[in-house]
Amino acid sequence: MTRPHRSRRFLAPLLAALALAAAAPGAAAQSMEFLRGSPLNHFDKEDVRLMMDNVRRVLASESGAKSGWTNPKTGHSGEAETIGDFSADGMKCKRLRVSNSAKGLQAEMVYPLCDYPHKGWKVRPEK
Repeated sequence: MTRPHRSRRFLAPLLAALALAAAAPGAAAQSMEFLRGSPLNHFDKEDVRLMMDNVRRVLASESGAKSGWTNPKTGHSGEAETIGDFSADGMKCKRLRVSNSAKGLQAEMVYPLCDYPHKGWKVRPEK
């Protein structure tokens, strides 16, 4: 399995949520209303590719790694940084801070990620 395929599965739920929010009226769209004010709502395919390449690069690096990306065509940008390592159920895990910017909007989130066997990096719910 290649890393790009893994990144698609990592991002797929978010993209599906964005598509649902844009296409579905009623409760589904209302539950995704928070994304309207998000830079991700304005990302094109190239922005997403650059963001995910950057995330993979940081996750493959040592703890404390930090890297940014910019799409000169859209002016959108972002940064990823590992801010701590931990282990869970025998897996290598990292806390990843991701910040993105688009159309004057900025957002930052911290994700607990673990490198699952045969699945790659996935968000791990913290208990």
